[in-house]
Amino acid sequence: MNEVLHTKLLKAHECDDTATLALLYAQAADESQGTGDTQAMFFFLTQAYIFALDSGLPVAADYNRRLAKHGRDVLQKDLTGSQLDTHR
Repeated sequence: MNEVLHTKLLKAHECDDTATLALLYAQAADESQGTGDTQAMFFFLTQAYIFALDSGLPVAADYNRRLAKHGRDVLQKDLTGSQLDTHR
């Protein structure tokens, strides 16, 4: 993770800004994926998913899809009860 992103994550944790944490962890996941570090990518994506759920962000469904696609989570149902589409 680059130093700027790391500093932003620390600040967001300090402020308990869960919405920002979700987006920053997703950015860290994308950065890790770009470097081929899949273990870090899944860790960061899991954190992004947790903070997105905590914040009520709609992007949580996207994070869930990405994790489920790789067997790292079970595909969740949305509020209407229909299964989220995994074919994106």
